[in-house]
This record gives sequence, structure tokens and C-alpha cells, in this order.
Amino acid sequence: MIPRRHVADVGDDPAVSAATMAAAAKLAAELPACNVITSKGAVATQTQFHLHLHVVPRRDDDNLPPPWTPQQQAEQAGVRIGDR
Repeated sequence: MIPRRHVADVGDDPAVSAATMAAAAKLAAELPACNVITSKGAVATQTQFHLHLHVVPRRDDDNLPPPWTPQQQAEQAGVRIGDR
């Protein structure tokens, strides 16, 4: 069960974060590969200031870099990866 209490980020209430992560882990268990992502603070790419987790299904050819990779940073700067 996912708690309904508002928390600002993953560090705000560890018990709520743990219960939310457990729910995400159940979803992740059904997938062959995925990223489970959350952020704490604007510097860490948090843009919505409430706890939320992203369960992102992955496959070999999805070409989806996480936001902290050099590929994602290049894309945000408007540089195509093949142009380097």
C-alpha cells in the first residue's frame, strides 16, 4: 500500500519513503529490467517537491540515458551525442 501522507522528498519521512519504495519494488519485480529513480532537492534534479518514484522499464535498444549521464547532459545542452 502506498501512503497518502504528503512528504517533500525521500528524506522527509523515512517510513513513508520505505513503504513507497516497497510498492515500487513490487512493480519492478514484474519487469525484466528497469530504473527506480527518485531525487531529493533541486540540485539533484527534483522539480516536484513531493515524494515520487519513477519506475522506468528498460530494454537494450531504448537509448534512454538517466539524467545524470554525460549523454543526457549533452542533450540538455543541445549537442547530439554523435556530434562530439
